Amino acid sequence: MSIHKKTVSFSGVYYGNIDGYYLIIRLYHISVVNTINNIRKGGVKLYKKFAKLLEKNNKTAYRVSKDTGIAQSVLSDWKRGISNPKVDKLKKLSDYFGVPLEYFLEEETTKQ
Repeated sequence: MSIHKKTVSFSGVYYGNIDGYYLIIRLYHISVVNTINNIRKGGVKLYKKFAKLLEKNNKTAYRVSKDTGIAQSVLSDWKRGISNPKVDKLKKLSDYFGVPLEYFLEEETTKQ
């Protein structure tokens, strides 16, 4: 087995060949892992705002998907924190629901 190391900022990428199979192992610095997790949480927060709009307007994610052209799988990825909404998709949703784009971008404040 041969392993070659190629270092990329804050992460190590190791390439290897085991019994004819090509292997790539990525090791990430904890700061990179934390950043990825924070990005995922951001997508989930935005989905919660989207879910509130669904409930308020008595719509389903399926109906919004059909009306806006945003794939259901994209909405599901937001919900599960796999990806974050891109601005163009947020713009479509803000237009669809009649809310300003800032609605999705503002931090929610807790009432005390």
